[in-house]
Amino acid sequence: MARHPSSWRRASSGGRELTAQELFSQGYNDLVSVIPPKARLSPASTIRPESRGKAPGVLYDSGAWGGYDWANTTADTARIDRDGANIGLKARNFPAIDVDVRDESIADLISAVVERVLTKGPIRVGASPKRLFPFRLADGAEPFAKMQLYIDLNNERHLVEILGAGQQYVIGGIHPKTGKEYEWRRPLPASAVDLPTITKEQAEALLQAIQEQVCELRGLGCERVGNGSVVTRRDVDQESLIATDLDVLETAVK
Repeated sequence: MARHPSSWRRASSGGRELTAQELFSQGYNDLVSVIPPKARLSPASTIRPESRGKAPGVLYDSGAWGGYDWANTTADTARIDRDGANIGLKARNFPAIDVDVRDESIADLISAVVERVLTKGPIRVGASPKRLFPFRLADGAEPFAKMQLYIDLNNERHLVEILGAGQQYVIGGIHPKTGKEYEWRRPLPASAVDLPTITKEQAEALLQAIQEQVCELRGLGCERVGNGSVVTRRDVDQESLIATDLDVLETAVK
């Protein structure tokens, strides 16, 4: 059966590569098996090749990869490590702020707002200047779904997305475009309970602050989408539940 290099399955934190089993033991217990970038997809899979590296999936007995009911499945961390999958984290209890902005100066401004409105915390980078800030849902807070702020700059559309219930994001493995491991510019804490926390109200306040302190001050067009309401869905397409990637969307329509 085809396997992938073991380095594909590791999450880098503080200069040390962590396996899914190690992450789970540290309290990151909502892990997801994510299809590696160069994996062979099952002919029956509806997952697009360009979504490899970000879309949830498992290695079948045939040696090909395909989707699975990750939202309702407890991760088999030994299997994730054995199969060389990228490592994802469910956003329901671990929301994240995904800065899908390709202009470095604007990405830096947004990052400054994130840290001013919320707090400093871990920063994951795949394809710079894009970056992601993982959080933990505050104790006693109700889970919330995704909220988005689209930003128009230089005839391009950028996105700041609050990832929540029904989504997941990659915390370890190989980025599909760079071909390199995800980088942690500030590492994940050794225990998940030490992640900075967030609530729906704080997420809404953050997007409002970005709109005022970045969009309005810079004269940029902005559009808010989604109010964070959680919708229960069954048999949802795998790709609809990953963090929005504008580069993938552009590829899909070309």
